[in-house]
Amino acid sequence: MILFGFGCSNPESNQGLNRETSYEDLDSQNHHAHALLEIDIISSLELSRGLEQECREAGYPLGVAKALSIQGHVFTIKAAYDSAILLHRKALDIRKYEGVQLQVGKSYNNISEVYSGLEDYTNAQVFADSAYKIYSDIRDFKHMAGAASNKAIYHIMVDEVDSARSWFRHSLDLAIKSEDRQMLLNAYNNYGLFLIDDTSSGDSSVYYINKAFEIALRDSLTADIPGLYLSLGQSVENENPEDAIRLYDSAIKLARVHGLNRLEEKVFQSQIELLWETKKDEVQVVPLYDSFVSRVKENYNNKRLADFARYEVLYETRKKEAELVEEQAKNERKTVANRWLITSFIFVVLLLGFFMFTLIQKRRLAEREKQISKQKIDAMLRSKEVEKLDNMLEVQEKERNRIASDLHDRLGSILSAVKLNFSSMEERLQREEVKMDDQYLVVKGLIDEAATEVRRISHDMASSALSNFGLLHAVSDLKKALETSGKVKIEVFEHGMDERLVGTKEVAIYRIIQELVSNALKHAKANQIDIHFTKDEDHLTVIVEDDGVGFVEQGAGHKGIGLTNIEKRVKEMDGTFAIEGNPKSGTSAVLDIVV
Repeated sequence: MILFGFGCSNPESNQGLNRETSYEDLDSQNHHAHALLEIDIISSLELSRGLEQECREAGYPLGVAKALSIQGHVFTIKAAYDSAILLHRKALDIRKYEGVQLQVGKSYNNISEVYSGLEDYTNAQVFADSAYKIYSDIRDFKHMAGAASNKAIYHIMVDEVDSARSWFRHSLDLAIKSEDRQMLLNAYNNYGLFLIDDTSSGDSSVYYINKAFEIALRDSLTADIPGLYLSLGQSVENENPEDAIRLYDSAIKLARVHGLNRLEEKVFQSQIELLWETKKDEVQVVPLYDSFVSRVKENYNNKRLADFARYEVLYETRKKEAELVEEQAKNERKTVANRWLITSFIFVVLLLGFFMFTLIQKRRLAEREKQISKQKIDAMLRSKEVEKLDNMLEVQEKERNRIASDLHDRLGSILSAVKLNFSSMEERLQREEVKMDDQYLVVKGLIDEAATEVRRISHDMASSALSNFGLLHAVSDLKKALETSGKVKIEVFEHGMDERLVGTKEVAIYRIIQELVSNALKHAKANQIDIHFTKDEDHLTVIVEDDGVGFVEQGAGHKGIGLTNIEKRVKEMDGTFAIEGNPKSGTSAVLDIVV
């Protein structure tokens, strides 16, 4: 059963745009790049990257978000899920800033489908729920139906059949309310496919797929007919395999007419599985298998080719069975003397080889032990340096707090006592009507000023932007300080950072960000740095990206002290850290910790 999700099936609308002619042209090109996803993903990727730059130059952020979203779909198809999530999150940040709720919901839905590709159905459900809530808030029944159908699919993946059935029916109800014929067709089709394996409801799979067929024929939705032939074939293949084969043939022919390469691949998959299950002769299967492999390669999808490598094993096994029988017969005709001669020769060669291998291994082990000893010494030195630096910073912080406390409690108290005595003297002199000279007034003013200055110094030493206002405020201060040079532009994006972290973690994360930004400026020569904060209930993800010249990752034991410090801090927080550099696309560092 092949269910059809709703993430890439419909072009995204452009509600809320300033309808200038240049924006409409860019929208039209983005729609074209989106349509290419079903035909040629390489062309779709190249076109969307060019459109991203054009939209930036035109000052059209929603167009940039759409182009990033299309690139995310391409990387999802190619199973490059980390890149897909980054692209969809960038699009989400732009759409949130622009305040277009419908497109924010679509970004949530896109991220949900990437997590589904990773088989992380927990996160897939979380983002699908967010998309559904936004669609519900704006009363968009069409997109509510799509999100509901995706949620049903995720429930199937975790064997929650009853929940899946409920969401499929809800999706169908919403599609009827939306009066959108394409969405209604998809809802009928998906519910029909679900019923192929779920017979407990008493509903007919063929009935609902035929309802989808009626819509396609009545509304001339011809591009959907190949997929419906595939669905009908799957619904009848258990009772009538011959009819299923004919339906699959029709689906392949129409998919080629409409240029639906990935759909054609799905039909090949179903057709081959049916032929293997019905134990058809390999004369039928082999050419079909060759066509399937050819189509998968054309679709630039190595992951799917690996997923169906078992077909190649079955085919090759049958092909080689006759060769193995013949080879065994030849071996049995060999004389016993020749076998002994070969065996003796092999034994001598193996003995000599084992002797040489032992000598080589001893030398390699000796060299390896030397390298390991050196690496251990280097690691101990680096660890000592990091510990020394952390201890020094901790001692400095304690010393600053001690000096601040002494200034406030001891010297401040003395100055307060002096002020109190001066006030008493002043009251007595006033009662005795003694005129105070200018020198007295100057001294009194100096004492007041000294007391104020002591309080200010103690407060400055005991507090900072980080301790007073938190991590985001401190990073914003860092951004302002660096941007005053006019040589770098820094953007800070955040999601879910409503509450502060534990103080020690805020300090550690801030120091890591300082180190990464410093590296981007000193080594990567970056002009643009983006800092992303994404926090959920128990995880915080920080991404620092720049457009610099990247870096060349050195071998083990040769990392700089900066990266070593970062890795040690991350390890202390039970987190993970990854960094990737490319001379063309800059450097991207990802930090993930438990909060």
